[in-house]
Amino acid sequence: MTSMDRPKRSRGRPPVNSDPIKARVKEPDLSALDRFAAEQSIARPEAVRRILRDWLISHRYLPDPSGPDERSPGEQSISAATVKATARKGVDSALAKEAGSVEDKTTRRNRLTELPESIRASRRKKGME
Repeated sequence: MTSMDRPKRSRGRPPVNSDPIKARVKEPDLSALDRFAAEQSIARPEAVRRILRDWLISHRYLPDPSGPDERSPGEQSISAATVKATARKGVDSALAKEAGSVEDKTTRRNRLTELPESIRASRRKKGME
């Protein structure tokens, strides 16, 4: 078989059922996006897709995936409980360096890691909590 007999290969990314989105992003947001992409070992466009998908799911614009097959392991969103536990650990380590009673530190930690009542009430109205 000669090179003339082989079917011609197309170049570039294979076609997908999607539309490109172009947006201007200011520097602080772009730096944060690049840090996220680097931590996840993914390219910037994939980072934008993951962030957008997670936001749309968390705000109920997209249905929550029912099974693990619908999203790859890298796309699995972090649960709210995990985020809260991580925040509490960070606050605890910062508070450990400060003077004060255990009760004072617990009150401060709760104040720093809990959502304000106005936001919780708004979410309850929307059925998000």
